[in-house]
Amino acid sequence: MTIIHLEFSDRVFGGFQCYAKTGANVYTKKHLVDIGINELKKVLMHNKLENAKILLDNKDFHIHDMTFEQILQTNEVVYICSGCSG
Repeated sequence: MTIIHLEFSDRVFGGFQCYAKTGANVYTKKHLVDIGINELKKVLMHNKLENAKILLDNKDFHIHDMTFEQILQTNEVVYICSGCSG
């Protein structure tokens, strides 16, 4: 198991950070993105930021520039972004 440091790179949600553990249920970049989105949703819902959650739901987030294997081997922050062609 590896712990991955995730950070959003986005005009609205940029700077939000969380961590994901890899393992049997986490083995693709999409899984990492989904973990990041779910953690952000928890914070938004806890703080009753319904409109921000709707905005989040309408974005297309992804990780580019790294393969999942490279992510497993890095100690650097892995950025989840939207609004680019990556």
